Order: sequence, then structure tokens, then C-alpha cells
Amino acid sequence: MTMSSKSETCSMSMNPNLLTILENIKTQLNNLSQRMDRIKNDRRDGDRQSSSHGEDKVPRNHDCHEDDDRYFDSRLDPQYHLDWVMSLEKYFKWYDMSEKRRIRFTAMKLVRQAGYYWSNVERLT
Repeated sequence: MTMSSKSETCSMSMNPNLLTILENIKTQLNNLSQRMDRIKNDRRDGDRQSSSHGEDKVPRNHDCHEDDDRYFDSRLDPQYHLDWVMSLEKYFKWYDMSEKRRIRFTAMKLVRQAGYYWSNVERLT
């Protein structure tokens, strides 16, 4: 007996409701597979677009990272500095930022004396 004849024999002996349920599951799996393929293609297309513009693809909503709003003001507190650097590293890893974008983002987070210092460094270079 071949594999298909076994399944046909098995399906004939199954409850019609069970067959309907199995067909629905099969249809749902096919739909999910198609959706996953579209999502993969959309992501690939988005990666191509962002790389062609020379920018990283960073989501507009930054709600998923709690340390997004931390600033550095050049205070002489080593623990604060280490925490700030660690929060930036987590942020960069989460959004997979390029080196150029990391520098711009970090410069934006410098305030008071640290911001003034960075402005002077940029002017001199």
C-alpha cells in the first residue's frame, strides 16, 4: 500500500468534522507561510533602501528602550558616566547603528560643558 492510499484510507475513516478542521489548519498554515514570506521580503527591501541612502533603518518610536532620554553633562561621577555609556551601548546594539550615526546620536546627548566641549572639537576638526 502506498503512502497516498494510506492517507486516503485514513481520511475516509475520519470524522468529517475532523477533516474540516484539518483543512482549516492547513489553509491557515499556508496563509501564515505567505505572510512570513511577505514580511521577509519587506525587511529585505527596507534594508536595501536604507543602505542605498547611507542611513541606518532606525524605528521612529523609541519607546522600547528606557534609556533613550539620558543626557551627559560632564559631571565628575564615574558611576553616572559608566551607566550613561552602558545605556548608549545598549541603545546602539538594539538599533544596530553605524559608527557615524552613533557619533551624531551621542553628540546630541551631550549637554552643558560636555556639549560645549564637543562643539569646540567639531569646530577645530
